[in-house]
Amino acid sequence: MAPRSKSRKGYSYHSISDSFQLGINRVPRKKFNSHIDYISTKLDAFLSFDDGYESFYTNALDSIIKANLSAIVFPVTGSIGSYNNWDVNFLINSERHMDRKQIADAYSRGVKIGSHGHRHRSFIYMSESELVNELKVSKEILEDIVSEEIDSLSPPFGHLDLRVLDYAYEAGYRKIYSHNDMSIPKDLGNLEIIQTMPITRLDSVSALKRKFSG
Repeated sequence: MAPRSKSRKGYSYHSISDSFQLGINRVPRKKFNSHIDYISTKLDAFLSFDDGYESFYTNALDSIIKANLSAIVFPVTGSIGSYNNWDVNFLINSERHMDRKQIADAYSRGVKIGSHGHRHRSFIYMSESELVNELKVSKEILEDIVSEEIDSLSPPFGHLDLRVLDYAYEAGYRKIYSHNDMSIPKDLGNLEIIQTMPITRLDSVSALKRKFSG
């Protein structure tokens, strides 16, 4: 069965910051704003942000609202209000995550909220009990913060397989945001995979145009 995906195209970010990073996931503010100028011309585009870093709240949120763009943020619930403990090299890549108040405020300003797991670990390598707990706990924490049902999920590292889809659906998720294009089994009803394109600090506006056009 062919994947049931929305035609809208998502540009997937992590951190928006001018701070030095060993890696490519931290996009400088000036470059991000140039991206915003382009993306705002696309009626079928939206932004997604994995991890829920505080830099989204401080450096990206106002620009997104001003440009009237849709956005969804996927916090790692085990790191809310604290610093990440993955992808850290001698503290260089350490970065603070939004706290509960900031997540709630972003939501009240029109930003959608979804789950990125509780511990930022790959779902495909978890045991059944670990996966069930990971999906359940992160969902419950976010629902407590925004007082609304959370039905969107972005798997850490983009790792996704049929087993993850199965358990995610069972846990109450109905929208899976992923870089991967997968077929959805018929028994998963109205589950949909929404494709996103990873964006890094290396991407110019020209690169975004190429990614948007496929």
